Amino acid sequence: MKKLAMVVFCFAVCFCGCVTQQYPKVNPQSITVQVSSAKLLHNNIIRAAASRGWTTNSIRDNTVRCTLTKGDHSVVVDVVYSDKDFSVIYVDSVNMRYDPSSDSISRKYNQWVNNLVRDIQNYCSMSLEN
Repeated sequence: MKKLAMVVFCFAVCFCGCVTQQYPKVNPQSITVQVSSAKLLHNNIIRAAASRGWTTNSIRDNTVRCTLTKGDHSVVVDVVYSDKDFSVIYVDSVNMRYDPSSDSISRKYNQWVNNLVRDIQNYCSMSLEN
């Protein structure tokens, strides 16, 4: 009986440890940056994305599509920009447990997007200093 209880306990602990939570998907609001032109912001987006392993593709004059793949997980976002600001917009994901009804997703999505946003801001700050 003790062995059975121990097996059930171990299974419960392992099962609970494997359950992953979903978090509200964060799409940062428009983020104001100081750059001299939209072209410079475009270049900073490309550089920041590349530094974190994102692949980029300019899909419109003011939009860069960024894709990040890590293992069997991937996310796709659009970075829409002007000469004053930018926004990151969720497009698609694979194996990130996105639930459109609750607009929730794996916490890794939010971490990856927050890192991208911070890096874009940092590149914009560095371009002001040069």
